[in-house]
Amino acid sequence: GVRFVAWGHKISFAYFAKENLSDLDSMKQIAQDICLLDQNACSSPQDIFIETSDFEVLKAFAKSFASVLEDVSSKMQRTTPSSGAKAEISTAVSIAKTEEALGLTYVEQAKDFTWSVIADRRRGLAISPLFRTILIKPLGAKEIISTLHPMKSYLQTVALISPKNRIIELSRKLFGAGCLRIREAGHMHD
Repeated sequence: GVRFVAWGHKISFAYFAKENLSDLDSMKQIAQDICLLDQNACSSPQDIFIETSDFEVLKAFAKSFASVLEDVSSKMQRTTPSSGAKAEISTAVSIAKTEEALGLTYVEQAKDFTWSVIADRRRGLAISPLFRTILIKPLGAKEIISTLHPMKSYLQTVALISPKNRIIELSRKLFGAGCLRIREAGHMHD
């Protein structure tokens, strides 16, 4: 009856229900989860999924989240990435900026390159280059299992930001996709 978490590379993420897309307090808590260990723990969010299919909503969320991340990041100690990690971040951000011209992405980045927010209109789990580089993607509730289940062996912690009346519904879908832990925003590392 004890849940066993196998050792190995895992991916964690946050999920914002459509009713909570303007929840700045939860955004702040997720930003703290990102900055606490600079995403170098398996329980750190690499992606933020939001319940929408509208790219304009995705971009608006990314702008709001970038503003929150900028504030939180400036107040939390930062691990300096290695030169290889810096190159990986630079490559990921450069590709995303190029894809902006195709209408696929939207990028916000700190002037001092200490954090990056990449909104991508394409569904699916993605791997962040870490060090305060967060990927924001659309994911409707009906697509949670079909989108995430193929990656079930890599899924670990989810911060679920949702109204109380939807927690059970969304938790069932996230567990059904293979996620191991569901936490509140700000408590991903607990």
